[in-house]
Amino acid sequence: MLRTVRAIRYVEPLREGGSLPAVVNILLWGRRLYLIDHGAALYFHHRDDDFGARSGDAFPLVKQHVLLPYASRLSAADARLRPLLAEPLLRSILGAVPASWLAWAGDPARQRANYVSYLLDRLQASHFFVEEAERARAALV
Repeated sequence: MLRTVRAIRYVEPLREGGSLPAVVNILLWGRRLYLIDHGAALYFHHRDDDFGARSGDAFPLVKQHVLLPYASRLSAADARLRPLLAEPLLRSILGAVPASWLAWAGDPARQRANYVSYLLDRLQASHFFVEEAERARAALV
């Protein structure tokens, strides 16, 4: 399994009496670390405008990510992982989403297609948010 972040290093301050700087979607269970609630990362759900038009936008909130100080090889991770997220895989993943979860937006098949299109566009524009993350990380370390 590919690991893009050695997230376990983040847990060390917690064991030493530290506190969480923000709400994080990380679960420590059975001495293993899990990144959870990835749906919360779909920020376009939280706006009413045309999310497709913003698929190439940078992500300025990355500066608040609790793992950013440990993400030292963002461009390398992007180059290695981006090709793994090809259209057939995205279609397969979205095909597993129950239609009832997509019905809020009308036709579930159309919503699946919208998600695939948005995610493919984000992949093509990944350099924008990688650059944003690198700038934010440089300001932290």
